[in-house]
This record gives sequence, C-alpha cells and structure tokens, in this order.
Amino acid sequence: MTQILVCRLKGNGICLHSKLVKPSKSNPSSSNTDENVDKFQIYHDFNSNIDKIKPHQILAINRGEAQKILKVTIILPDRCKSTLYDFLYEKYFLRNGVSYSERKELLKLSFNEYISKKLQPLITRRVRKDLTKSAEKASIDVFATNLKQLLLTSPLKSQRILGIDPGFTNGCKIAMISECTDVLATDVIYPHTKNNQNCGQKLANMLAKYNCTTIALGNGTACRETEKWLSDLFDKRILDSKRIRYSIVNEQGASIYSCTELAKKEFPDMDVNVISAVSIARRLSDPLGELVKVEPKHLGIGMYQHDINERFLSESLDEVVMECVSFVGVDVNTTSVTLLRRVAGLTQTRAENIFKHRTENGPFKSREEIKKVKLIGEKTYEQCAGFLRIEPPAENSAKYNHLDSTWIHPESYSLAEQIMKKCNVKKKDIGSSKFISEINRFKVENSTEKLAREFNTPKERIEVVLDALGREISRDYREDLLKEPVFKQGLTKMSDLLVNSAVSGAIVNVTHFGCFVDIGVGRDALIHSTTSVVRCEVHMNFAMTEQGALDEFYNVQFHYSTGDRYFIFGHSLPNNRYFIREVLPDGKVGIVSDEGQLDDFYEVMFHYNIGDEDFLYSHSSYTKNYNIRRLTKDGKMGARTDGSRLYNFFGSNIPFTIDGKTYLYSQSRHENIWVITNLLSDGTNPPVHVDAGTMTNFYNHLTIFTIDGDLYLYGLSNDDWKVSIRELKSGGKLGPSIHDRAAASTSEKDYTTNLFTISLEGKEYLFGQNPFNDYWYIREFDGNRLDVGNVVSDGYWDKYYAVHFPIYIGNKVYLYRQNYNGKWSIHELTTCTTDAFVQRRSTSRNYHLAAWNMQGRLEGGDGDNKWTLILLPWMRGLRGARRVDVMALQECGSLPRTTRSLADRAPETYVDVPNSTGNDQMEITQNLWGRSLETDSGSRQNDFYVYHVANVQRNIDNQRNDRTELAIVSVVRADEVLVVGPGGAATRPMIGIRIGNDFFFSLHAGAHENNEVPVLMAALDAHMRRRIQFNPDITYTVLGDFNRVPRALGLDRPPRNVNRQVARPQHATQGRAGLLQRVLDYAIVSGRSTDIQVDTSTSGSTISDHIIVFFLLSLQRERPRCG
Repeated sequence: MTQILVCRLKGNGICLHSKLVKPSKSNPSSSNTDENVDKFQIYHDFNSNIDKIKPHQILAINRGEAQKILKVTIILPDRCKSTLYDFLYEKYFLRNGVSYSERKELLKLSFNEYISKKLQPLITRRVRKDLTKSAEKASIDVFATNLKQLLLTSPLKSQRILGIDPGFTNGCKIAMISECTDVLATDVIYPHTKNNQNCGQKLANMLAKYNCTTIALGNGTACRETEKWLSDLFDKRILDSKRIRYSIVNEQGASIYSCTELAKKEFPDMDVNVISAVSIARRLSDPLGELVKVEPKHLGIGMYQHDINERFLSESLDEVVMECVSFVGVDVNTTSVTLLRRVAGLTQTRAENIFKHRTENGPFKSREEIKKVKLIGEKTYEQCAGFLRIEPPAENSAKYNHLDSTWIHPESYSLAEQIMKKCNVKKKDIGSSKFISEINRFKVENSTEKLAREFNTPKERIEVVLDALGREISRDYREDLLKEPVFKQGLTKMSDLLVNSAVSGAIVNVTHFGCFVDIGVGRDALIHSTTSVVRCEVHMNFAMTEQGALDEFYNVQFHYSTGDRYFIFGHSLPNNRYFIREVLPDGKVGIVSDEGQLDDFYEVMFHYNIGDEDFLYSHSSYTKNYNIRRLTKDGKMGARTDGSRLYNFFGSNIPFTIDGKTYLYSQSRHENIWVITNLLSDGTNPPVHVDAGTMTNFYNHLTIFTIDGDLYLYGLSNDDWKVSIRELKSGGKLGPSIHDRAAASTSEKDYTTNLFTISLEGKEYLFGQNPFNDYWYIREFDGNRLDVGNVVSDGYWDKYYAVHFPIYIGNKVYLYRQNYNGKWSIHELTTCTTDAFVQRRSTSRNYHLAAWNMQGRLEGGDGDNKWTLILLPWMRGLRGARRVDVMALQECGSLPRTTRSLADRAPETYVDVPNSTGNDQMEITQNLWGRSLETDSGSRQNDFYVYHVANVQRNIDNQRNDRTELAIVSVVRADEVLVVGPGGAATRPMIGIRIGNDFFFSLHAGAHENNEVPVLMAALDAHMRRRIQFNPDITYTVLGDFNRVPRALGLDRPPRNVNRQVARPQHATQGRAGLLQRVLDYAIVSGRSTDIQVDTSTSGSTISDHIIVFFLLSLQRERPRCG
C-alpha cells in the first residue's frame, strides 16, 4: 500500500529537506567539530524534490545524518493530506449526509494523529529506503566504471622502472624492477631531511647503473615534495630531462598489500616498507597484474563507497575484475595465481592446481593440456580456455597449435582454419605481417554477413575470429583503448596557473557531479559536470547496418515497437499504399508483415501505445477525417476503433504521456488553434478537450524533450522562424511560455525539416536537417536554460533525405533515412567524449601546412622508417622548422604499426561517391599516432591524428597497390572527414578533414594524359559552394602531387564570389637520381575572403623522388566554429 502511494506521489511534490543540527551544550557530539560541520554546510537548509536529487547528494546527506550533523525530513505536499481528508470526509465523516460536529472533531483528531504518527513515518521510511537504494546502486556503478578504466590502463612493457614510495621522516623507499618486473635493487633515501646531500646522486647512479629512464612516483604522503625534489634535480641537471621522465601513480592500497600474506610469500626477505615501492613500479609496468592483488575497495576510486552495502559492492567489483582479466587474457605459463583465479571459470583452488601442474610438469604446450589439471572438466575448460593463451615455444613442438597463442576459443578453431584456407595462408605464419595483410585484405573483400551465411555461423563469431587473426600475437588489447599513463618532466605550481591556462593531467576519479584530474599542483582539479571542458559528441557511424530501395517514395514513415518486436510503417501519396516491415535487433530489416491500400492519403500518421495496446492515428488534409486503428503484435493493421470528421485540419500533432495517461497535442493553421485531448485505452479520442487555446504562430515541427522528469514541447515555425518552448503539465495541460523567441541563429532558421528528439545514453538531443544544402545537425538540450544548447555534431549528407526518424532497439539507437528515389539506409548512432585537453585550432589565424609524396613502400626501404625517421621529426618541428599543423601525404602506403584506430570517429561526408558508405574499392580509417613512440615527453603535444584512405583496387598480379593510398596527418582531431570520389575508373579519390571552418585535402592526380584534376576540383567546388553560401568564412586548401605543372592544370574559374590562389614553390619538387626537375607539388587555396596569403618553402632530400613542401596559410580574421 505504502509503495503504491509513494509511486503515485512521486513527481508530485515530495521533497527532502536537511539542515545542520546545533550541538547540544550538555552533551556535544564528538563528530560535530568545525571541520566536519564545514563539509556539510552546503546541505544546511537544503530542499529538493526527490525526483531531482542527485545520488551523491543522497549519500552525503545520509553520512551527515549518521554523524549527527544533519537532520533530515521528508515533506509531503499539502494536497496529499487534503485529498485523503476529502475522501475520508465523504466516506466516513458524514452520517446519512449530515455532519455532526463532535463526530467530525473526533475523526479529524484521529486523522491528524494517523498522519503524523503512522502515515508520515511510513512514507518517510519508504522514500528514504528507495533513495538510498538507488544512490547506492549509482555509487557502485561509478566505482565499477572507474575500476574498469584503471585496470585497463595500457601497460608500459619492456622497460625498466624505478618505483618511489615517498615519505618524510622514514624516507623515500625506492625499488628498481626489470622488463619482466623482477626486483633488481632496493634502497631508502632521505631527500626531505637535513642530511640529503647525496640523495640526488644516489638516485641518478641507480638509474644509470640499470639504464632506466622511467620513474613511477606514488601519489601518497610527501608526493608533491618529492616531485618538487625531482624537478630540482632536472633543473640542476643531475637528472637528464631529455631522457628521464616520471609518472605519478595511484598508490592506494599498496601499503595494505605489502602487509598481506601474499606479499610476504612473494617477497619473504624484503622489508615491508620497500614492498610498496615495488608495487608502485609494477603498477606502471603491468597495472592489471598488480592491482588485482589488492581488494578493489582499497583503491580509492569510488564515490562514498564506504557508506554502501559491502557485500553488494564486493560482488559488483569482483565481476568487473573478472571481466577485465578475461578481456585482456593471460599467458597460462607465466601468470601468477592471483591473476589466474580472476579468469572466468577459475577459482583459487583451480588456479593453484594450474600453477602446481606447470611447476611439476613444465610449461603447457597446448590448451588441450589444461584439461589434465585437477578440477578442470569440460565445462570449466569451455569457460576459461578462450582467456588462457599459450605463447609460442622457443623450439618447434608437434603438440603446439599456433591458434593457442591467439584469443580464438578452441570451439572456433575449425572456423579459423576454414578462413585461413580461403585466404591461402598457413597456420604457422599467424602473427606475421604477410599473414595479417592477407587477413585484412580478406576482411575488406568479404562482408561478415556473407561469411556468416557461407560458414553457417553467427556473424559475431566471424568478427571475433577475423579480429584475432588480424592482430600481432604480442599485441595487447589494452593498447587499443589508448588509456596510457601521463608522463612529466617538471612540476607545475599552483601559482603558475592562470585563467584560460591549458594543462594536461590524469583523471583519477569520476563521479556523477564531475571528474577529478591530477594536474600536478598538489590538489586534484575538479571538472564539474555542468562545465563544457569535456563535451559529448554524437557521431554518425557510416558503417551502415542495412541499405536498399523501395519501389517508390513513401512520404510518411515512422518506427514503432510493440512487445519485443520493432516495425517500420510507410505510406505513399500516389496510390495510398502502405506497408509494415519488421526491423531486427541488429538494425537490419526483416520481411514485410503487412501491406495494402488505404481509402485516402493521410499526411498525419503516428503510433501511440496505451498499456498493452498499440494504435495508429491518421488524419487527412483533404477530407479532414481522422481514423484510429489497432496495430497487432505481429505487425499487421488491425480494426478501426474510432474516426470522424474534424472541423479543421490539424497539421501538427504529437502524442505524449504524463502520469500514466496519453494525450494528443494538435495545432491547425486556421487561426493557429491548438487543442489537447485524452486518448483512451479502447482506441478512441473523445471530442472533449482537456486544454485548448491559440498560438501566435503555426509550428510546423514539434518534438518533445525531457529534463529531470519534466516534459517540454519544442515547436519551430517555418513561417517566420519562431521557436516556442512550453512545459507539458499534469492532467495534459499546456504550461505558460518558457521561450517564445526568434530563431537564435541563422543556422537554426535553416533547419526546417526532419526535426525530432534523439534519446541516447541518458541525454536528449535535437536533430534537424536543412533541405536546401543537405546539412544536418545535432544539438544537446540544455537543462539549465530549458532550451537547445550548442551544436555537438554536424555534417552534410551526399544528397537530400526527405525522411528521417530514430529507431530504438534495446540500448541501441539507429537512424533511418530515405531520399526521393526511394533509396533508404539505416545507421547506428553512438556517442563519444572529446577530450578538452586536445588543443583545437578553429580560431587560429595561421596554419603551418606541408605536402609530401612518400613514394609508398616500393622504394626507399621500410615504410615505417619513412614515417618515423622522416615524417615524425618534421611534424614535431625537430628539423629546425616550426612543427607542422596539417600534413597531406600521397603514396603513403599502409599505416605504421604504431597507429591506433580511433573508437570515436569523426562524422564522414562523401562527395561524388557512388554510395554513402564510400566506394566499395575504398577503405577509410581514422587513427591516433605517435604516443607509443615518445621518448622525450608523454604530453599530448606529440600526438597526431591520421586520416587514411586506401583505394584497394588490385593490379594484374592481384596485389594491393601502395601507390594509391593517401592520408592527412593533423595535430588536432578533425571535426569532419571528407572523401571526394575518384575522377575516373583508374584514378584516386581525395581525402580531407575539417578543423573549425577550414578544410584541408590531400590529392594525388594520375600521371597519365587524362587530367582528372578539373573533375575532382569541380566536384569539390560544387560541394563547398553550398557550404560557403551558408558560412562565408569557410576556406578549403588542396595540397599534394598534381603530377603536372600549375599552368597545365586546366582549371576553370573558381565558383562565384570565391577567391582562388595557386601556391607553388620557387624550386622544383620532383626528380630522380638526386636531380630535381619539375614543380609537381603545390597547393590550391580557395575561399570567399581576399586577404589570404600563402608563403612556401621546401625541405632537403628525402628517401623519395619528391621533397616535402611547406606552406604558411595566413588568415587575417577570426573564424567561429562551423555550425
């Protein structure tokens, strides 16, 4: 009864109030010290609706109450008491319709007594219990997420590391570990005492003796003082700042581990204090292997974790540890028992049995041998086998199966062997560059869906096997996550920080109210969740799930779900046809479940749901009739439940649900009348209005968004570019205007079609499209302003798509779109966070650009050497020139081995490409490069983003041609990636990126007589002309090898109102045998502004027949971010 009452009252005014308790003078509480009270000062006279209070606030208030610092009260709304009183008065207070004063007074006293002594405490306990339960769950989720991030930090392999456990009087304990994490030496130094003269030299000698360049410094007591001491050693040149670097490591739990039986067993003769220094060093070398030795609750990465149920916390964290260990996998012949017991399917006893077996019988030679271990049967083996790896033996063994060194589960070995047979590769070559190249080629030429049908197996298994076969054996999955430690070579002081200072740091804890970042100033910085330092971007993933073509254009289409099935409904104008087609959970379409012809064309059609019933509402502008029909669970049109002729055509309609009731908001152009009616569960729409009125404008486009549980109606008028936002209130009432304004920007005025709300990962966004220039955008709703916020993602479609709508399946969101030709496609929507510490250049005045034809891997040695020995120093500015912002590469071959694929891809736009996924002969990748190559600094200033396109056509010998591959290397992440289709059947595409309002393209024209440069530039000019029309500040620069001198380009005049300049070097850029003969490498700059200046210079010789050409692009203006 109480639960039902609380549920009905939620969202209707139940509030939580807290205030500070004044300490009693006769018996003051020991916890009520000034320091403790100050911590809870923000919760004095705190008042919040229980639906809007945050989890960390609940836990903080609970802690304050437990320490007798806060007093907490649950306040019920007055209408709760008055409504209940009115009900009881009618039912019990009256007798035969007459009210007797004595009876009424007695019952009223009883009622008040019941409210204060029974109902109020009962509801209070229930509400507090529910709030605490939800807050504890949120806290556990935060802890689990932080733990997963920490455990999956990339290891620092094959390096000797010096660990320092800092301290004052007891000194700093230091320990040197080898590449295999064995302890090489330990010592104690006292840099913070009076007799500290030789400490620095002693540290330098140990680093030199063991040829170590990396220091792991614990973040505990005396950390900042020790860091300052290290910084002084760098300044005094006792330590070489060009070679030696240090990273601050979370030492939480290290001292606890050093006192455990496990530590004493591992280091029987070592001082307990020094063990913690070994642990700190190992946390940098192999975070996962070392951190699993400590109970997760001691790692200090949670949110109020000490105030929540310990059993629930431990169970959740144990699952996370097991998930992480299983994700990374372990070498069964070298892994410790501590790590083995965390593998899925294994226990402490089974892990000890594995250790005992390999000790007594030598290393395992195959996964099959694991079955011989005691207590490991078929089921256990099936669970753990995929996570236990067998490294290749030093000598060939007949028992060794090369698949045992991969992450492929034994049950998929037969599938892997079939794939290898089709690729014509041998099992013994697994992990070699040739083997990986053939597997990757096979992946490009064959879709997983096709292979799944061919091998009669799920496509997910195909993907796992191909991914495992296409990796180097030694490659760690953690390297793909780019969660690497932050290295430093000096101390940043608090006094060094200024407003707008840009600093780098390591995120040490994430909570619901923000994240804490160690920036090296003694106290962690808080990035509050309400700031925009880390922003969320919604990216369109163009690796579409499905595409196809309908027999005609269907004007009205939408998605709906019924039960656990999902459908698309379509309705066309020419012959009033309709269809219903199922959408499968993987984003692909199924068969048509129903089709037919309606009696009229209905411009307005939408689905709504009440209870277990689904209905289709339709409304015609011609007859003004509306109809409501049932939609069956198997995707068919059901019987008509309601319908009649309305006095007006209501062109804008949207259903919404409040307090369990479903309403329909409708607006007509006639006098801008709007009405709200209550849709009933029997499929009828009573003519009685629950609310009605007139608007100042007709709002063509309506959508609903939710903030903190409240519903808001967003309307956009095409007539005079007006925006209206109003709250939808209980009872289906329309609240007063919150915003009734002109469109905030020219960009908002242009978004006139396909306006709808997208709910994704707990946030809501507004999607819109401009029909005139095919431009789409996504804007996040701002909860503070109750309005739309900034554009978080935008781009251009390859053509106009008249129909858009989201499809929600489980926790995935897909976007369906269809153009006027009936062609449709479905794309998955994902989110990512853009790191604010990556410097953006959208308002830069100058760009340092370069172009280089690398001549592929066919000449001049290994391609990686060209990237690392030639390209990398120029990008970093180590050749005596300024570092390059954007480098355009031609004939760049495949990417270097040290690149990582970006998970959060920038939106991709295709220009003059046959289909929106790119030509089937193109392979586009987005990557991060440079971090694993750092020796002088781990700062983000040495990271580069590489956007690469490979035209994977085969030559006569069926070999991939490295000469067709292009790339753009940038110091900042691109806002958009563009691909311009090839100018001919045998030519190359162009790849480009957008940074703010500036576009950069890499071009490599064919050397044959057919000059495709005019074709490529014409396609690019046409695309950019539309963009410049809506944003005059755009510039676009094409750099590369044009394979002809500038006068032979054959370009027509640039687009109207666009200035064009060809920037050519003064010296030849290409030749042979060391003799430069022709100017083939230059740049074409286009934009509306006339104040663009380009200066050029050239590099010395390189291992290519082209030299690197440098440009300075000067833009004498400030440029706001595009969109």
